[in-house]
Amino acid sequence: MSTSVDPSYIQLEQYRVKPGSVPVGENTPVIDFTPLSAEKVDPTVRAKLAKEVGAAFRDWGFFHCINHCIPKELMDTVTENLKLFFHQPLEEKMKVKLDLTHPVGYNNNDFTNNVRDWVEIYDYMLKDKIEVPVTHELEDTRIMQLHNHRPAYPPGFQELLDEYGVWLAKLSFEILELTALSLGLPGDRFMPMFADHATINRVNHYEPCPAPDMVLGKGWHADISALTLLAQGQPSGLEIRGQDNEWIKAKSIPHSFTIQIGDLMEGYTNGLYKSVEHRVVVSGEKEMYSVALAFVPAIEATVEPLPELVNELNPANYEPFNYGKFYRVRRLSNCVKLASENDIVTIHTFKKPTTPAPTAAATVSA
Repeated sequence: MSTSVDPSYIQLEQYRVKPGSVPVGENTPVIDFTPLSAEKVDPTVRAKLAKEVGAAFRDWGFFHCINHCIPKELMDTVTENLKLFFHQPLEEKMKVKLDLTHPVGYNNNDFTNNVRDWVEIYDYMLKDKIEVPVTHELEDTRIMQLHNHRPAYPPGFQELLDEYGVWLAKLSFEILELTALSLGLPGDRFMPMFADHATINRVNHYEPCPAPDMVLGKGWHADISALTLLAQGQPSGLEIRGQDNEWIKAKSIPHSFTIQIGDLMEGYTNGLYKSVEHRVVVSGEKEMYSVALAFVPAIEATVEPLPELVNELNPANYEPFNYGKFYRVRRLSNCVKLASENDIVTIHTFKKPTTPAPTAAATVSA
C-alpha cells in the first residue's frame, strides 16, 4: 500500500520494510522473574537467573521478562489513560510540548537517523526534578533544572505515571543487579552510578499509517540507555536485529517487558554486552501503544569500561564520557533534523579504533 505522506517521514528505500517479510523470533529468550517475588530469594536461585540474563544479553542483546513485579492491573490502567491523553485535540497536547530547552513532554516531531518518525510521544522523568547541562558543549559548565509538565487531562494522569515509575524503577534495579552478577561482579556494583539515576520514561502512540511500506514508527537505532524496559502494546510493531544481523519480529507477550541493552551498558561492559538495534514498523489499519523506560545513571556519571573488565589482554575499548553531555546531544538529534547523519552521537563515537574486540576469555558469568 502506498499513499502520499509528508516527505519528512519517507525512509530511504533500503530502510523500508516489506509487509510480511520479517519472521517472528520464536527462539528468542524468555526469562521468568517469579523467583524474585519471594520474601527472601535463595542466592543460588538469583545466580541462576543472573546466568540466564547474562546469556541473553551476550547472545541476543535482549530478553523478554515475564512474571515481574509490576501489577498487570496497573499496566492496563496506564494503557487506558494513554489512549485518553493521546486522543485529545492536538492543541491540548501541545500545552505540554517539549522543546530543545526543556526536552521532556509531548512531541509529534521526533526524528531517528534524521528521518521523522510516525509517532507521537510523551516523555516524563521518574524523578520530577533533575539538573542537566544547558548544552552538550564540553566547555559549557552551566546547568538547568528540568521538571515534568504534568498534563491536565486525563485527571490524575501524571500521578498515575509517577506510581508506575516507582514500579519501573524497582524492576530496573532488579535487572541491574542480575546484570552485575552475570558479569561476575557484586550485585550492587552499578549502584554508585545509578543511585541518583535520571531515568526518563516514554509513552508512544502510533496512528494507523496510510503508507506503512514507506515510513517507520521509529527508525532503526540503539538506545541511549543502559537498559531499556519496553512494554509492548497489542498489536506491536517492534523488530530487533537478530543474531545473524537480520531483522526479526519481537514476540508480543501480554504484560511482559522486552529488556534491551543500550549504549551506556555497552560502554560499562567494555563491549561484552552490545547495544541492540531495533525499529518499529507501523500498521495501515490499527493504532499501537507502547511504553519505553530508558534506565540511565546520574547526570554527572562518567561512562567508561568497568576496571574489573579491563586487563592487558582486553584493554578499554571506549573513551570515558559524561552522561549528561551525551544525553543533551542525543536529545538534540531527536528533536530536530541535523545537517548530517554523521552528527548523531552513539556509543561508537567513543570507540577506540586501535584496540581489539573483547575475547571469550573476558566473559565471566555467574
